[in-house]
Amino acid sequence: MHKLNQRTILAVLLLGLAVSPTSQAADIGDFFGGKPKSEKGAAQVAGTPKTGTDPQSTRPVGPQATLSPAQIEGFRSARFGYAESELRAAMRKDLGVSDKDIVAASNDTERTSSLTAKANNLLPDSGMATVSYILGARAKKLIQVNVLWGGVEPGAANLATLVGLSNSLRGYFLEQGSYVKETLLANQPLDDGTVLVFRGADDKGRMVLLRLVPEPKKERDKNAPKDAREAHGMLLLSYIENPKNPDVFRIEKGQF
Repeated sequence: MHKLNQRTILAVLLLGLAVSPTSQAADIGDFFGGKPKSEKGAAQVAGTPKTGTDPQSTRPVGPQATLSPAQIEGFRSARFGYAESELRAAMRKDLGVSDKDIVAASNDTERTSSLTAKANNLLPDSGMATVSYILGARAKKLIQVNVLWGGVEPGAANLATLVGLSNSLRGYFLEQGSYVKETLLANQPLDDGTVLVFRGADDKGRMVLLRLVPEPKKERDKNAPKDAREAHGMLLLSYIENPKNPDVFRIEKGQF
């Protein structure tokens, strides 16, 4: 299996923060003029709705009224509330990894811990992905799963592949059930260059969040190898148990 470096793990953990944009756009390809490109950098994942969008505008995202309520219980066989031993078993089953491929880490600020591993082709021809399972600070149980595709490491999908994967996943989630209306968004461009591809929560407040982060536009050396000349980016899929009140350490009001 491919080894994980600290930069990859940090990116997965930092990209796990939720965002709250307020309007929708038409299709991922629209943001790249028919080709995958970006005019802005994407150093920050959280952002604001793209300047000029109407906060009150909405566009239909699918026949939600005809679907049963969505149930967001985790990622594949890993369920929210699983302890570390249960998660390791789920990772071996779902990702095809062994215990030596799983990297354990901790977040000193939030007092959470994580189990992270690489997995190839979670979806057909999707390339290498990094999957991180976050355990809460107090309960030590699964509170969030982040799946990250892309980057510039060998085997990572390029931006064109990520755009196609974004569209496929958005369509998949829209077919899985009806989401709480106020939480449902699709293809929202943010001022930082990020695109919120999909967001939806079930009636228990559990959320799916899918974000596309194109790399900053730059001049590419025509004589460089093909991989170096391709546009890259990151696609982050998050399953979040309680985005409003996650199990992380915080200093309570009035303590100081």
